[in-house]
Amino acid sequence: MRKKLAYIQQTCASNTTSQQCRAYFIALAIWNDFSAGRITIRAMGLVYITLLSLVPLLALSFSVLKSFGAHNQIQPILQQMLEPLGQKGIEIAAKINDFVSNVNVGVLGAIGLIVLIYTSVSLMNKIEEALNFTWKVKTSRNLVNRLRHYLSLIILGPILIFTAVGLWVSLLDMSWIKALFSIETITPAFGFFNSHLSKIISVLGFAFVYIIIPNTHVKPKIALIAAIIAALFWHITGGIFAAFVVNSSTQAAIYSAFASLLVFMLWMYASWLILLFGSRIAFYLQYPQQARYSHHAKSLSPLITEALALSAIKLITKRFYSRQSALTLSEIAENMKVSDSYIDDILKVLQAHQFIVTDSEQPPRYILSCAAENIKINEIKEAIMQGDTSQQRLMKDLLKGNQALQSNISTSSLFNDDMISLKDFAITK
Repeated sequence: MRKKLAYIQQTCASNTTSQQCRAYFIALAIWNDFSAGRITIRAMGLVYITLLSLVPLLALSFSVLKSFGAHNQIQPILQQMLEPLGQKGIEIAAKINDFVSNVNVGVLGAIGLIVLIYTSVSLMNKIEEALNFTWKVKTSRNLVNRLRHYLSLIILGPILIFTAVGLWVSLLDMSWIKALFSIETITPAFGFFNSHLSKIISVLGFAFVYIIIPNTHVKPKIALIAAIIAALFWHITGGIFAAFVVNSSTQAAIYSAFASLLVFMLWMYASWLILLFGSRIAFYLQYPQQARYSHHAKSLSPLITEALALSAIKLITKRFYSRQSALTLSEIAENMKVSDSYIDDILKVLQAHQFIVTDSEQPPRYILSCAAENIKINEIKEAIMQGDTSQQRLMKDLLKGNQALQSNISTSSLFNDDMISLKDFAITK
């Protein structure tokens, strides 16, 4: 095994494009992420917010489904999700369903309804932040867009799910469908599909989350591949977890009434961990160069930062003069084949120095703030050296009363003294 790993490392040092090397770099990057605790900490946070927000979230969905007469379907779905917990999963699902059933949204009043919505939206917001972290996206949706996005998922999501289930059941009841499935050559295929329906639904669920929730553009093909991997791990972990619950008889004796809560928290932690794991895989599949350099420097060198800034503003300018639509952050990053996180910081610097501005669309698109002939390349380079607004504010605080520091970072020192030796710089300056 060690010889095989050493061979792969040696091969991939010179060849980075083969599928085997890409898989090796992605596996190494994922290992580094988990070793550093970047993913596990986010999963722990999601477990905590889930305990606080799960009942309010289900209560909102329950109130919507109740108007359609489908509210009795919540408990079977919970039981399906908690199936690896065995009998404890059935008990937990029943208790959650009782809590949700007892919440009467109609008598909560304005303040109670606001608290209910806020708690539900908070859970969705934490999920987005965690997925944005796996995609290295530093900018979240604004408040208005966030509320619109989340409430649409909370309210319309259950309606669409149960509508799809109802249509599927109605379709299966049609006589011509029954006749079709009675054909000898089709029956085995239908039986296979029906027996793996839960796995297919879990894959579609993971893919939906990976495409919709992160505040970046995720390619559907990439999301589907990551969803298949995540669903596979989820079902394998479910089997291991079910065996653990069955064979842990001492657990109930030690924790007594808290045993069910403990098991539920562990399963929630495993589920969130798998969700974030799949999202990180999707990130590395979409940006394979990030996997290769994940264990290298975490910040860009000044030279690379300058090159990316010039490439980004060049792309924005060319789109303007070719009369093409302006680009969003994700579209600029995709055109330049780099991660959103690198371009986000650079665009903030260019925006702080008023080279570019954003329009009023969501997500915002970047356009030039003035005619391109009025912007000089050396001005852009100097802006990159100075940084964004917060970095400029820090620089001003550091420069207050510090004459030596002021002279050392003056523009003349940076750009005109490149031929002066360090001795002359240190002694004469």
